[in-house]
Amino acid sequence: DELERSITLKITGNKEPVSLVQWQEVQSALKPNEAAIEFLRFPVLLPRKTDSVMYAALIIRPGTDSPEFIPLFEERDLAALLKTNGSTNTSSLYGGVDRSFIKSGSNKKISLYQLIWNPVSQSLKDVETIYYSSAGLLYRINIGAICIAPKTMLSHQYKFVQLGSTRQIVSSDDSALKNRNAVLMGGIQYEADSTAIQAAIGELDQLAVQNIRGGQYY
Repeated sequence: DELERSITLKITGNKEPVSLVQWQEVQSALKPNEAAIEFLRFPVLLPRKTDSVMYAALIIRPGTDSPEFIPLFEERDLAALLKTNGSTNTSSLYGGVDRSFIKSGSNKKISLYQLIWNPVSQSLKDVETIYYSSAGLLYRINIGAICIAPKTMLSHQYKFVQLGSTRQIVSSDDSALKNRNAVLMGGIQYEADSTAIQAAIGELDQLAVQNIRGGQYY
């Protein structure tokens, strides 16, 4: 316990350990048009004595007497959709509402929306902003990119704020939620040596000069 406390202090940079947060505190921090979803992942022993990992959603909304627990799916169903053998096709996964896979043990086709979001949608009426924390394979899913119509995604209907834990909603330091600045980088070649890096910088400088001469500013 002492070692865990020491590690927590070093990671967070706080003088005191992370305090326990009650669900009522999360509820009090939410506005009328907001909701908090904590996705859960837990093992379940089925009657046939085979281990299964289940997923569920714990939803907190203002004005409710308690959090709402909603069972979702088995991990093997989402794993089948993600094709965890490494052949994941993102365009197929988010290509549209008609994208689906055959559920294990049946011929029923289930889309990403039906698997993850349909069970919780009825509990989110009049909600505009959703704070959520993922679990397990859900970390590999962009919730906002799930299609609800051929040209409509969940991000068109809700504003999503992903957190490490919904306890962060009541954190005294809410700068992470207000910060809207970001730096995005792509195509990074981690194996590049110093010579290749200098050459790339030179190309960028040359491109910048050409853009300025051509009246283009970035």
